[in-house]
Amino acid sequence: MPAACEVFEQHGLKQNEQLMDIMQVMTCLTSLYEKLDQQHGNLVNVPLCVDMCLNWLLNVYDTGRSGKIRTLSFKTGIISLCKAHLEDKYRCK
Repeated sequence: MPAACEVFEQHGLKQNEQLMDIMQVMTCLTSLYEKLDQQHGNLVNVPLCVDMCLNWLLNVYDTGRSGKIRTLSFKTGIISLCKAHLEDKYRCK
């Protein structure tokens, strides 16, 4: 979860109502999974993880198939996938 919070800050995801297009989402996901790959050494298949997570995020949060999701939806989706206690998940902004 710290990697996710760090990626949120790195990419300036502060305005929760702002829309993110697919390229922005892919850039953030790539940063996140590359960071996890560095931490866990070759246990993370970055392209596969990015593809699967992007597919899941769009299926859940882009039901109108516009190719955009809100920043809050992106952050909520990523944090919900993290392994952490519920109380800790509320602390990540």
